[in-house]
Amino acid sequence: MFYCAITIISSKLIARRIQNQLIFRFFFLLIAFFLFLILIWTTLIDQKANGQITVIIMGYFGVSVLLYLFPIDSLILYMVVSVILFYFLPQYQTNPQVLTSHYINIPILILISYFISVIFFKSKLNDFIKSKKIEQTTSELDELIQKILPIHVAYKLRKENRFEPFINENVTIVFIDFVSFSTIMEKTNVNIVFGVLDELFNKFDKVIKKYNLEKIKTIGDSYMFAGGLFSEYSQAKECVDACLEIIDLLNNEQSHLLEKTGHNWYIRAGIDKGKVISGVIGDWRFVFDIWGNSVNIASRLQSISLPQKISISRNVFEEIRLYNEYHFEPRGKLPIKNLQPIEIFFVERTKKMLSNDWTKK
Repeated sequence: MFYCAITIISSKLIARRIQNQLIFRFFFLLIAFFLFLILIWTTLIDQKANGQITVIIMGYFGVSVLLYLFPIDSLILYMVVSVILFYFLPQYQTNPQVLTSHYINIPILILISYFISVIFFKSKLNDFIKSKKIEQTTSELDELIQKILPIHVAYKLRKENRFEPFINENVTIVFIDFVSFSTIMEKTNVNIVFGVLDELFNKFDKVIKKYNLEKIKTIGDSYMFAGGLFSEYSQAKECVDACLEIIDLLNNEQSHLLEKTGHNWYIRAGIDKGKVISGVIGDWRFVFDIWGNSVNIASRLQSISLPQKISISRNVFEEIRLYNEYHFEPRGKLPIKNLQPIEIFFVERTKKMLSNDWTKK
């Protein structure tokens, strides 16, 4: 046991420094061989006193059970060690009968140890493969869940198997949809429309990730995201910047989209800020969603916005009005379905910022 403990500790120390598997196997075998030499010396000394080979037997079985050597490695080690032992054995054991019994017993013990080593190695290898498969499956499942749910929600569900709804007082909600999408659907091949919609939503996803915002869901041609859900501030500026970047993206893609579908693809956006409740609904095909008056207002602002325009409420205006990179166009108080009229603004980049952006491009 002491021998195996030293070998295992030595192998771990070597493994930290040596990454190449073949080199590591060579050094591991080298350590095992030199430790076996100690066992040979102990066995030979024991021959004069008791004529026993107990020490070397323990070494063989210790290697086979504890070290999980590659089968070919263990066989090489056993054979080399036994040849050395057989060579020196007659010099320490003069009794022909005892010597003959050693010559018979040691090869038998080697074969038994070798087969035990193979069994344990394959068992350990199977366990390793299974653990890797489980680890890979778990990783893929985690990745899939994180594609469906925000990472904070996914972590909570994974850890506690539940996600308690919570209230956040300072969340920015954004709704985006495509202008005249029904007309595009009616007059364009469905597969082409689906492909374009998938392509554009994937690009929207990249923009949202860039600003560390949370995509909530898509509903038909509508795209909903939010800022401030898992942050200490509302991320109103990031939400506006994300919408402006999406508009720029579509402006740059217009010729390609017109050629592919025969239609221009414009968006309209609505943004509001306020208190929302967040939670996971359902046990089967569950979804993460947010609810609140601000969600309804953002949706209404999107529906009354204009092509390639972003409508914001006064709440959002007050949050970003001091930034000199934005230009605001007051629209007055407009009626909102099922709500009191609210003050609305269009927001866009200032001409100076537009000029700088054009220069960069």
